[in-house]
Amino acid sequence: MPEHQTWYTVRYHPSAVEVGLPPDREFVFAGFFLAWLALNDLLSTEFVQLVGSETIGAVKSRRLSGPQLLAGIDGIVESGMVTEDGHGFASNYFDLVNGGQYLFDFRAQFGIRGSRSEDLYQVEDHWENYDLIAARIDAAYAAWPR
Repeated sequence: MPEHQTWYTVRYHPSAVEVGLPPDREFVFAGFFLAWLALNDLLSTEFVQLVGSETIGAVKSRRLSGPQLLAGIDGIVESGMVTEDGHGFASNYFDLVNGGQYLFDFRAQFGIRGSRSEDLYQVEDHWENYDLIAARIDAAYAAWPR
C-alpha cells in the first residue's frame, strides 16, 4: 500500500455553526465522497471492521448517509480507510491539497461560486444530492487510468 495520506479533516475548516448553518452541513462535502467509496466497495477491510459491517451496510442501503458516517469518525478521510484501488483513485481525484478534481466537480454540480470552504456548506445532506455528485464521481472513476 502506498504512503499514508490524510485527504480531508473537517476540523481544519470553520464549523457550519460558526457561519450560521446546521452543524451537519460541514460533513456533506467529504461525506458524499465517503458514501461513494462505500457504495463502490472501495473501503478497506480494516476500516469496515473498525466502524462495523452493519454501519457500512446502513450506508449501502441508504439508511445512513455518508455525511453521518463521516461525523461518526471525527470528520477525517484518509488512505487507511480505502482499498488499494480506492487509494489510487482518491489520491488523484479527492486530494484537495494537490488539486484533486472532486472539489471542482462539487462546486460545479451545486453551483457554488465562493472559494471559501464554508461555501461548500450550502449543500444539504440528502440522497438526491448525493446522486447528483455520484454521477460525476462515477465518470471520473471510469476515466481514471489504472
